[in-house]
Amino acid sequence: MRMNRWLRTGTCWAILLALLIMTLKSMHATVAHDHATRDGSVGVKLEVSARQSGAIRPIGHSVGVDGVAFAPDGTLIASGNVDNLVRLWQTQTGKLWRTLTGHSSGVTSVAFSPDSTLVGSGSWDGTVRLWPVQTGATLRTLTGHDNLVSSVTFSPDGTLLASGSGDNTVRLWRAQAGEALRMFTGHNSGIDAIAFSPDGKLIASASWDKTIRLWDVHTGATLRTLTGHRSGVTSVAFSPDGTLVASGSRDNTVRLWDVETAAAVRTLAGHTGRVSSVAFSPDGKHLVSGSRDNTARRWGVATGAMVRTLTGPKGGVTSVAFSPDGKAIVGGSEDNSVWLWDVQSGMVLRTMANMSGDARRRILAQR
Repeated sequence: MRMNRWLRTGTCWAILLALLIMTLKSMHATVAHDHATRDGSVGVKLEVSARQSGAIRPIGHSVGVDGVAFAPDGTLIASGNVDNLVRLWQTQTGKLWRTLTGHSSGVTSVAFSPDSTLVGSGSWDGTVRLWPVQTGATLRTLTGHDNLVSSVTFSPDGTLLASGSGDNTVRLWRAQAGEALRMFTGHNSGIDAIAFSPDGKLIASASWDKTIRLWDVHTGATLRTLTGHRSGVTSVAFSPDGTLVASGSRDNTVRLWDVETAAAVRTLAGHTGRVSSVAFSPDGKHLVSGSRDNTARRWGVATGAMVRTLTGPKGGVTSVAFSPDGKAIVGGSEDNSVWLWDVQSGMVLRTMANMSGDARRRILAQR
């Protein structure tokens, strides 16, 4: 009898302990912002495991190319990778031209200054770095964010640099001096992408709180909030004439918005995985989107119709951009390569291997 009572008591305590563990796990999962998509892939978590040597180490971060950018003069392509490096590639040959070292954790975003002389980069180490293209040496390191820097972009005149972060803020800096000018607050969750309007008066920010905000650059005030996505917003871009904003989301869609009214113009559906990046063509007639379904897609802006699907990568397409002449599209992929497609035919022009298999395995082993 005593043994039976002991077993019943032990079973009761075991059940209570299991329920407590399940509750804690549920709370933890909510805080971590682990967004699962329809294709079963898992989004970036806000969770931070440890700060080692000042680096914020991500959990669940993809191993691959996270950011790509064309130099405005068309001669170079920049790519940022989880191996902490920024690489500069010759557009015509696809050959690696220079490697920029200094970040202590993965690089999430890259951008060229309008005159093509500087590269800006954001990283999981919580910093922004500025690099002269010709020397490849760090010109300046900008600190202040309390979490990963997910996006960087230069103002159209090149005097300002903006950065978006997992700390829910956008920060504005003087590009050359590295002086912090302003902090934009209002989002309820981390920021995945930012963009300047063509006239430099607005900044758009895309957030995990499912919204896009349009900010006044000079005052830091929120002018409009765009709502409609059913999941976190991962990417944002202004049309060349400044009348439209495009956004990509973990809900697998691309949306077009009217800047003046904040109204949704149309929804572009077709991707089967979350949309990671969007970019307008230089003439504003087309939009390209990259997705975790391993494709990039080109859309007609006026109709919202899909024009072409760009294939080849063996992993999700995390970042896309048009060449300055509008004839090529570059995409960064989780397969650790940079892909260059012809706009009209959709054919692959070349691929650039961003990291060796051995390097990729070493990084995975450290996680």
